Amino acid sequence: MKFWEGILILFTLLLLLGCGQSPESLAQYNFKQGVAELQLQFLKNAPPEKIFPNSEFKIIIEADNPSGYDIANGQIKIVGLDPKYFQLNPLQQNLDPLKGRSLTIPAGEKQFLEFDGFAGNLLSGMMEYPANYFLKLSYQSTLEFADTICVNPNFYTVYDAGCMVQDRKSYAGQGAPVAVTELQEILLPGSGASVEFRLRLQTRGRGKVNMVSLTSAKLGGDDIPCQFQGALFEPGKMIFTPEKQEAVVVCRQFLPDTRSYTTTLSLAFSYDYELKEQHRLSLVNPDMRSAGFFS
Repeated sequence: MKFWEGILILFTLLLLLGCGQSPESLAQYNFKQGVAELQLQFLKNAPPEKIFPNSEFKIIIEADNPSGYDIANGQIKIVGLDPKYFQLNPLQQNLDPLKGRSLTIPAGEKQFLEFDGFAGNLLSGMMEYPANYFLKLSYQSTLEFADTICVNPNFYTVYDAGCMVQDRKSYAGQGAPVAVTELQEILLPGSGASVEFRLRLQTRGRGKVNMVSLTSAKLGGDDIPCQFQGALFEPGKMIFTPEKQEAVVVCRQFLPDTRSYTTTLSLAFSYDYELKEQHRLSLVNPDMRSAGFFS
């Protein structure tokens, strides 16, 4: 461990302990909960509220990753501006990989991107030109789901002094813009008893998921076969559409034991994500200053 990482961990411990959290609860703190996605915001006066003709300006974007996962292959594009009035260099930039929230980086990593702008002329007699444009953000990230469940191979014994099966469970999120929101457990009795898990995966952020890949699935320490329900692309992958931002993953496993027991169901995913935000630049006539439109 590097020296500065140790200092950061110590500072985080002191900060959270100062907020009343015990060392035991701190060690178990889960950064991968709720719904979180990469956030974009402008630095103050970059861009300015009003831009004059034939002048330079800057757009400076702060990209902040408050999610519980690292992001990769991030890109920000500025689209929709008429180059007659606003010229930007560059029009798109790549983001460095940004780490998500963790004990060593409790707020997640951030990066600043700077775009140089130049304003053109207004048409004769025009006092102001408001220009709507979009910030288009795209990146790749991951999602991890894990929960302790009860498995009961004996369909006719709901409770055998071991554990109680929950047919359906719901979840608020796992610290990303896409989340496992529901888990359904279905026991299939008889000779060669098996259990089936159905997990509902939904987009909960402001953007859209393009494709999700299932990278691993385990029941306890063993792999469990899983597939997306109705997937038309290829096994282990699901294309989301703008109209339908959800999917169901079905996992099934044979049960050799005859008594109920608790174990862990865990799945990991990777996904492509896009977010589009609308903003505005205002090109104004300098004569508006003398006319008292603004100070």
